Amino acid sequence: MLAIAAMSLLATVALITLDVIFRQLGLGSVPMLRDVITAYLVPVIVFLSLPIIQQKRRHIQVDTLFNLVGMRSQRFLLVLAWVVTLLLIGGWTVHVLMEAIAMQAVGERITGDEALRIWPARFLMFAGLAATLVVVVCHHPFRNEIEPRS
Repeated sequence: MLAIAAMSLLATVALITLDVIFRQLGLGSVPMLRDVITAYLVPVIVFLSLPIIQQKRRHIQVDTLFNLVGMRSQRFLLVLAWVVTLLLIGGWTVHVLMEAIAMQAVGERITGDEALRIWPARFLMFAGLAATLVVVVCHHPFRNEIEPRS
C-alpha cells in the first residue's frame, strides 16, 4: 500500500510540474488534471498511508500530560484511546463503504472539462480505512509491546 501511495505522490508532483510547464509555455492547463489529482491521487496518498502510519506508530502523540500521571492512569488512557480510535475508524470505515456502494450505484462523476467517474476512488478510501482498522485491532493496548511509560 505504501508503494502505491508513494507512486501517487510522485505522480502528483510530476503532473503538477507538467501543468506549470504547459501554462508557462502558453499552452494552458492540462485538461482534467485537477480533477484527477483531487478525485484519485490525493485519496490514494492519504488513505493508503494511514495503515502504515498506524502500524509504525508514527501518529501524533501527546506525551506531556501522559508522562505526568501514574502507571494505572497511563494504562487506562491507552485503553481509552484504543477504544475511541477503534470506534471512530470502524464507524468511518462502514460509512465510507456504504457511501462507495451508493455512489457506484448512481455512477458518481465530476464534470469539469469532461465527465470523470470518481466512485472508484471511494473504494480506495475504504481499502485504506479497512487496513487501518485491522492494524488498530491488532495493536491493542493489551499487548506487551505497548506499555505505559514511567
